[in-house]
Amino acid sequence: MNEPIKETEINVEDLNQNQETTEIPLDSLSNRKIGEGFEKPNLDGKTVTIFDVKLEATNRISKTQDGSREYRPLILRLFYNDNTLFETYGGIMQFRNADGTFREPTIWVEGQNEAAKLFRKWSNFVGKNPKETSLKEFLLNLKGKKAIIENKKVMYMGKEFNKNVIKEFIKE
Repeated sequence: MNEPIKETEINVEDLNQNQETTEIPLDSLSNRKIGEGFEKPNLDGKTVTIFDVKLEATNRISKTQDGSREYRPLILRLFYNDNTLFETYGGIMQFRNADGTFREPTIWVEGQNEAAKLFRKWSNFVGKNPKETSLKEFLLNLKGKKAIIENKKVMYMGKEFNKNVIKEFIKE
């Protein structure tokens, strides 16, 4: 059974130290009910422009299937149009060195994850061999590209979700 936290166990000063915060105006919140969740719009067949690209490190540490190496998964986020719509692409990772530091992010371009598929689509679009292209070149050159979206249904933690992934890149 969980015991209540005693007042002396929490130091409010420690909670507020070294934390930058940004106020969120309460009027900006929607009237969406907590239990409703967020429903992504279905962008199937629509043309979008990649507005921004972000690569984010998670705090989760995983092991390779054979258990021989540790890595942390990274999240690639592509923001579409006006930065209000985004999609996440998994499959980029950082392997851990023996000293606990992490290597440069990498992607297995032959893989079947969403990031690898996107990398191959982009490489084909720009006429480059994926194995002769850096992850940096790929990520820096996504911004501003136009693409057609394909809406896919995916299962995650037992729930079905819609993903608006890039079907193909198009010339302007």
